[in-house]
Amino acid sequence: MSGYAQRETILRADAMQWRERVRADMTSAAGRAALIEHRISAEAVAAAADRIARMSQPARFLSKCVPVGRGVPLNFLKRGA
Repeated sequence: MSGYAQRETILRADAMQWRERVRADMTSAAGRAALIEHRISAEAVAAAADRIARMSQPARFLSKCVPVGRGVPLNFLKRGA
């Protein structure tokens, strides 16, 4: 397995573990209380966690924002751009 493929495999596993931790937190007493307090549905949090986990898996999303080997472009850091 190449270094890049190994990195993607690790990122994918980390993203899935994070998503499962978010879902486990939602089912705890403190998680349910937080959902009620902030008036957020468990389905919305689960959908957001799924989407974040999918976006963080491959480096495709980041590669569109930050050119590899060139550092962070100045306009990338500006807010409201």
